[in-house]
Amino acid sequence: MRSLIVFYLEGKPICFDYSQEYTYHLPKKIFKAQEEILGFAKGLHQLFYGNPDLYLEQLRSVMATADKT
Repeated sequence: MRSLIVFYLEGKPICFDYSQEYTYHLPKKIFKAQEEILGFAKGLHQLFYGNPDLYLEQLRSVMATADKT
């Protein structure tokens, strides 16, 4: 959530550093790329305002990504 807020406020890209010594707090299966995170956040935003189409599309994508791993 913090990365998403910083992206919208400051325009800083969302990227995770997996080369660190400890990466237990980083996503391993889903939401690893900025496009996935922004798409899902936009889908949630539209769902809040009564349009579930983009949210369901993003949810389907997340489920397919989780099933692959």
